[in-house]
Amino acid sequence: MPNWVRVNEFVKGYAFSDEKMASVFGFDASDSNMANKCFKAVIETALGDEGYLTLTCAYKDDPKKSVVVIVMDDDNDKESLMKRPSPGSLHPSISRLMEILEGPDVWKKT
Repeated sequence: MPNWVRVNEFVKGYAFSDEKMASVFGFDASDSNMANKCFKAVIETALGDEGYLTLTCAYKDDPKKSVVVIVMDDDNDKESLMKRPSPGSLHPSISRLMEILEGPDVWKKT
């Protein structure tokens, strides 16, 4: 299970994509119940405890469209966070999930 820690206002990392999960696991992307089941299964079985800070809910432009982000870095200054380089290599448990993730990018924590 992920380490649960408090993070700053902005987070950099990789977001779970309902559309990508739907494509990989073969369900309709508008089926939020199935997306939630897949997300839960992934974090319980495939995402390790190492290589990231925590998971958090965040959004890009619309707070009503939040996503779950695997947090690699955080800051209260969005511009500073955007300028910092992403880690060179990802932990294997994150690398193997890239087909259902978007990023790296910066989101605002909900």
